Amino acid sequence: MQQTVIFHPLEDHVTLKGKHKLNWNKIHDTLVAMNDGENISFQEFLKKVALKEPDYILAVRSSIAARIVFLKRSLLEIRVNSYSAACLKAWRANMDLHNKFLNAIEISAQEASYLSLQLPLKKSPRQVIFINTSPPDQRVVLLKPQNQLESMNDDDDEIECKGLLSRYSEQPKSMENLSLAEFTSSYERRASSYISRAKSLCRNTKDGYLPETQQQEDEGNENYPHDTPHVFFSNKKVNEHNATIFQKIKSVKTTVKAKGRLVGNYKAEASTKILESFLNNSKDVSQLSTTLEVAEGLTYEMTLNLDCEDGLINGAACIVQKIKLTEIPYASGIIWGKFPSENTRNFLRQNKKHLYSKEILTSWTPIEPATRQFAAG
Repeated sequence: MQQTVIFHPLEDHVTLKGKHKLNWNKIHDTLVAMNDGENISFQEFLKKVALKEPDYILAVRSSIAARIVFLKRSLLEIRVNSYSAACLKAWRANMDLHNKFLNAIEISAQEASYLSLQLPLKKSPRQVIFINTSPPDQRVVLLKPQNQLESMNDDDDEIECKGLLSRYSEQPKSMENLSLAEFTSSYERRASSYISRAKSLCRNTKDGYLPETQQQEDEGNENYPHDTPHVFFSNKKVNEHNATIFQKIKSVKTTVKAKGRLVGNYKAEASTKILESFLNNSKDVSQLSTTLEVAEGLTYEMTLNLDCEDGLINGAACIVQKIKLTEIPYASGIIWGKFPSENTRNFLRQNKKHLYSKEILTSWTPIEPATRQFAAG
């Protein structure tokens, strides 16, 4: 285009609409044949496709179904992504901008800029957990994975995944004085890195839960049930307990660190400072943990929904069987875990069967590092 314009689709009443579409096919084929473009003017291009400018515009409009911005570009830039010259100088890296029209709403220039640059419109130091207090027959629920449903009896109506309200209704007597709000704020788990150690709400049908008061009284006793799930009332206590268990275990263990990478052209000093600020502030990375103490033989929980259909969801517990890092001490390679039910994770095990060997049992599931991207600034 000789200048940046906004084109609308052709109206239905426009005559010779079919002719304009044929002209568009000719324009498209000519541009494809030019590959990376040619050093010719717009007028020379019109001669090449044997069209006048009004017919060229009608042909282009016949190819679109909604309003579209066409940027001013030369014939040498037909393979160049959309970009802003000012943003390109500041960003100094590849960009591919898309224009979006917001219908039936008027917004400020600042909000439009944030939307265009995909910046968050708000940030908050607090997290929000939604509690669905609608009547039971009006709540939206998640069904259990298909492989679990197929293994159930035909008359079994327990087809829903357990949620916040069901966990609250099943809490032990030692927690019966907790309100729903206290239960939610204290015990609903948030995401960390790979998988995080089971901390509080793990069901143990034999021994139940061990309240914090009893932990304080009996932990020095040689018969103290260290393997029983514990309930704590602060994250500090959770971390102290996990650290103690990790230190005592004699199996293979390591501390895995998250590995950060900055996208963009930055000086080494600036890049280091930005990465350090992210690694030292969990709020900037959606509360993800930057380190994970992992040991073979300990129970951990998934804290990311990696594959809901295959059962790799937030809260799924497994026992770590083998740690195989490829870039120690960073999150790399595979952590092999054994989940309670061998009927789940079948798809993943089949898809990753080339990873198995004599030392890796077919009932184990490979858990690989997850990658997340965050905006700096």
